[in-house]
Amino acid sequence: MTYRKTWFSYVLWVIYTMLCIIFLVFAGNYVCISYLSDSFWSSSLSVPVENLAVQWFGFLTLPATVAVYWIIRGTAAKIRKKQHIGGERARKILECVIVLAFFTLGVFLRVMCALNYIQLQKTAENSAQNYVNGIEYFERAVVTAGGLVEPISYGGAYCYVGCLSFLLSFLGNKVASAVIFQVFLQVAGLVLAYGVTRKLAGRIPAGMILLYLSCSPAYLEMLKVLGPECFFFDLYLLIMLVAASYVKAYCGSRLTKVLSFAGALAAGGLIGMLAYLDLTAFTLLLVMTAVAVGKKKRLAGT
Repeated sequence: MTYRKTWFSYVLWVIYTMLCIIFLVFAGNYVCISYLSDSFWSSSLSVPVENLAVQWFGFLTLPATVAVYWIIRGTAAKIRKKQHIGGERARKILECVIVLAFFTLGVFLRVMCALNYIQLQKTAENSAQNYVNGIEYFERAVVTAGGLVEPISYGGAYCYVGCLSFLLSFLGNKVASAVIFQVFLQVAGLVLAYGVTRKLAGRIPAGMILLYLSCSPAYLEMLKVLGPECFFFDLYLLIMLVAASYVKAYCGSRLTKVLSFAGALAAGGLIGMLAYLDLTAFTLLLVMTAVAVGKKKRLAGT
């Protein structure tokens, strides 16, 4: 998909640049705080690590990533020459290997953190305390004799509590069941985030997003928050994937006029339904602006 250089295009690039700078500042600050102190490791993962070891780990993360990249690239080039694998096929194979590695790492970290949080919650319950946050949502979702969920003014929270209550009816009214549900939501978020970024920006940004979400300390800590944040995040990414698929198909001239109208109506309806749960869903309309600023491909002979 290509874009016409209109005044709106420059506005989008300015906003995009500002958001990138803000994200890098906050992300860099959080990573430095997390790696240059042992507060994250000692409080969240309960792993005794010396300050010096944590500092070295933080400083060596970037050069280690660069070294691994060049090792994988060199190894892939040798395999390509030896097995006579074509360029596009080699890129797809390499992409599959890297994505599976990042995804496996993300699942492994979430399982380990979830087991740790469940154990800490059991210890806290013995002292009449709660280690996890958002316990009020769990209490609303607990299956009772009535079997009904109390109404909540926030639509996203009401849907989340309903889904959690349905899960608790099978796994039992335990905090561990709610933590397991958060693991499932985060794993689904990894898949959706990769799919959305892959469709909108390509394989390299998608891989970086997958790696960041898989290893993000802040995202891992959300496992002990039993609120609807991860639930809404998944719904947001799912609707964004639908909207992005429609925009790419429209700008690629793969839709007839009827399908274009029906697709726009369906995407708008889904965004509206999600906005009923949370008003931040209206930001998805920015994806739909590509219909106006995107340059449609001309079919041969037209």
